[in-house]
Amino acid sequence: MWTARPYRRNHYRQRRGLGAAVAGATVSNGITSVPSLLVSNSANGLVLSGVLTGAGALTKTGTGNLTLSGANDFSGAPPWPPAP
Repeated sequence: MWTARPYRRNHYRQRRGLGAAVAGATVSNGITSVPSLLVSNSANGLVLSGVLTGAGALTKTGTGNLTLSGANDFSGAPPWPPAP
C-alpha cells in the first residue's frame, strides 16, 4: 500500500509523489490518496491496477493515458481533468 501524505521541508508544505521514467508503466500496489494524488505522465501511458482508496483529490497532468483498472474504494473528487 502506497500512501501520499503531506510533509514539511524548509517550512514549506510538500507532497510526496510517484513517478516512472519508462515507456509506459503499471502500478499494481494499492494507493491511498490522503489528501491528494498527482499523477504526471508525459507521453507515456500509466496504469494503476491496484485498489485506489481515500478521500483526497486525484489530478492527472501530461498527455499520456491514465488507466484505473483495479477495484475502487475511492471517495474523493473524480479524476481531473475528466476523460474526453
